[in-house]
Amino acid sequence: MASLLHPVLAAEVKRCIGEDPPGPGVGQLLEALSTRLAVIDDVRASDSESELEAFFRLSADLLVVLDESLRIRHLNTAFQALGYSLQSSRGASFLDLVAPSDHETARATLTSMLRTNEQVPLSLHVVTAEGATRVVHWQLATDGGGQRLYGVGRDVTDQRNVEQRLSQAKKLEAVGTLAAGVAHEMNTPLQFMGDNGRFVGESFEQLGPLFDAALAPEASASTKQAARDVDLAMLRKDLGDALLALKEGHAQLAALVQSLKQLAPSDGEAVEVTSVATLVPVFEDVVRRRHNATIVTEFEPIPPIVCDQAALARVLDALLSNAELAIGPKGHISVSTRVEDDEAVLRVTDDGCGMPLDVQAHVFEPFFTTREVGAGQGQSLAVARAVLERHHGSIGFVSEPGRGSTFTVRLPLQTVLDDAELWS
Repeated sequence: MASLLHPVLAAEVKRCIGEDPPGPGVGQLLEALSTRLAVIDDVRASDSESELEAFFRLSADLLVVLDESLRIRHLNTAFQALGYSLQSSRGASFLDLVAPSDHETARATLTSMLRTNEQVPLSLHVVTAEGATRVVHWQLATDGGGQRLYGVGRDVTDQRNVEQRLSQAKKLEAVGTLAAGVAHEMNTPLQFMGDNGRFVGESFEQLGPLFDAALAPEASASTKQAARDVDLAMLRKDLGDALLALKEGHAQLAALVQSLKQLAPSDGEAVEVTSVATLVPVFEDVVRRRHNATIVTEFEPIPPIVCDQAALARVLDALLSNAELAIGPKGHISVSTRVEDDEAVLRVTDDGCGMPLDVQAHVFEPFFTTREVGAGQGQSLAVARAVLERHHGSIGFVSEPGRGSTFTVRLPLQTVLDDAELWS
């Protein structure tokens, strides 16, 4: 009789009346009570499971249950953001969601946990259904019997990107401060070099008649001998070449100092307003001056904005210069403007060689260049970003090796004129 009762009721009957069986009427009453208790237990269990299911379903974190073979038994609706559902993923290997580069780390860690029952934090690259990669930080635990793994994952991709950008911004600010100091210290000797170089060049030109006289056929024998002793004709040519190289070197150094100044932090200073500019004509003029590549333009009108139009022209010129180097003799470049979400947008796209990932990570760093030594200073994109930040704008890119790159410049619309005639 007692074995048919609810466990709690059976224990109470044994405590109160011992092992003796109750009378028929009492037995029927106990059986009815036992049935009622069993129903109550079922209801409570159902309510508990519903509550747990609600938490499981509504959690913003990624929740997953794995079996001993690392196959998915259950996952919550947060996985839909990655393109996965319980129906499509149940029974699949958890490793199918992990980037191949992390397979061995994930397999070794999870199988070890099933043996040792340790709780382990683990960061893995998870591949979405569309092929994108997200960084997910997991907290993992087992059921203690080596049969189940329970994981709570949080997508930290955006957080890490923000942290990396902040770290990069701090580095660039430090470089900019250093660059400003170096540029300031270089200004005085650079001025000396320029002034003295011009003096030597002008003096060399004034000495031209003396060179001519010393090298003339009618010059005296002693003069001819002196000219031969120093190889005056060759010396005259070499001095001219040296002065020309000095002039070019001074110009390059002056340009470098100017770019270093543009890297300096602005401390929130306002953009230098040279005019209220409609940028399309400015960009059209920049494109007209490029003759080394086929450039297709699609300029949609954008309203006039407060800006330093000369600086923005140099930004486009730098982007076109880099694109020309990427495409080679048979490539194409497209340049477009349009208005998107209260921003003026400039895009420069090429079908060139693209950039590998190790290059992409450094393109905006000062002095970083992929050109040969002496062919570039690695300043153009760093300066471009500094200029755009002072305009409260931004610059970004997408690039794929072998398929080209697209650089996108965004500027906030600071419209100060409403005359429709200016939209042309």
